[in-house]
Amino acid sequence: AALLTSSIILVAVLFGGLLPQGLPPEAYLDRFGESFGRIFLTLGLDDIYRTKGFLLLGLLLFAQLVVCTGKRILLLRSGVKTWLIGSVLLHVGLLVFLVSTAISLWWGNSVMVEVAEGKNMSLSQQGVPFDLRLERFTIDYYPDSHAVRQYRSEVVLTRSGQELRRGSLEVNEPLSHAGAKIFQMSYGWLVEG
Repeated sequence: AALLTSSIILVAVLFGGLLPQGLPPEAYLDRFGESFGRIFLTLGLDDIYRTKGFLLLGLLLFAQLVVCTGKRILLLRSGVKTWLIGSVLLHVGLLVFLVSTAISLWWGNSVMVEVAEGKNMSLSQQGVPFDLRLERFTIDYYPDSHAVRQYRSEVVLTRSGQELRRGSLEVNEPLSHAGAKIFQMSYGWLVEG
């Protein structure tokens, strides 16, 4: 049963990884059209990791792991096979992972936005203590190659129009400010009109 639950969770995670998450509703209506966009939003696929179905699957997996871990601990206590120690540690590690993920999803705040170069993005309306302006986006290439070395965004953080901080975002090098971390996640064409 835990294998089936894990498989369903894996499919949901793949789906959430392939489709953009956390964008404003208008973005999904623009990208997928009115009909598919509405279905996408109604099913909660714009934030799949916070849907009731995904959270219920996580709870089910957690309960299955607790039962399985308890059985393995009982076998260990009865003196059966010391190789079970690794299995118990693995299961306990998965339980810790699930609890920490649940805490992050429940109490954490994650916002994904698309910002065009030279434009402002109001993040304060989404619970972030500042707004963001993308000054410049650049792509650095390796010498004599078309291979990308780094993506870089030059940003300005503001609050009520006042500049708080300037900084650079690079892949795996977030900018931290006021307890929030800003990551460069991807880039692409942003159609405006």
